[in-house]
Formats: sequence, C-alpha cells, structure tokens
Amino acid sequence: MEMFHGEISELGSIHWSDKPYKTYFGKHFGETHDIVINSVLNSKDVPVDVVKYVLYHEMLHKDNMTHNPEFRAKEHLYPNYEQWDHFLDAEMERFDIKEL
Repeated sequence: MEMFHGEISELGSIHWSDKPYKTYFGKHFGETHDIVINSVLNSKDVPVDVVKYVLYHEMLHKDNMTHNPEFRAKEHLYPNYEQWDHFLDAEMERFDIKEL
C-alpha cells in the first residue's frame, strides 16, 4: 500500500495460497480484485520486501491485466525492484516445492 500512498480502491482480500506452487508468486483475480500470494514466500528465508514487491506487482494488475511496457514501467518504480526480482528469479530455485 505504501506505493499507492495508502489509497487503492476496490481491492479485495489478500491471503496466502493454501500450499506452495511452482507456477506463480502471486495472482490477481480481475472480478473480485482478490490477491493470493504463494505461501512459499511465507518463509524466514524470504525478505519481507520480496513479498511486498509481489503484492505491489499484483495490485498493479487491478488497472492493467497484461505485462505490457506501461505495466513494466510502473512495476519498475518499486524501490530496488531489480534486487527483489532477481531474488524471485534466482533464489527461489533453491526451494524444493513439491506440488501434489
């Protein structure tokens, strides 16, 4: 919410996924504006700022459902986004996620 100055309208619920998933870090649901954050990120080994970055990314989907250049420009406004994006791309490989 910091990046939205405490104001974002029509946001639904935000919660952790029921189990870890290999396929996504976060999901935004267009109709309800609910956000699900992958529970694999709910770990002491994951910096809080990584979770906040994923949440920010998903909140951006409220107004833009695609990863077009406009979306990416807004995403890149997040402080130290390169560091958090790198963590997601590189460090998450070490988590042993077994989907049932």
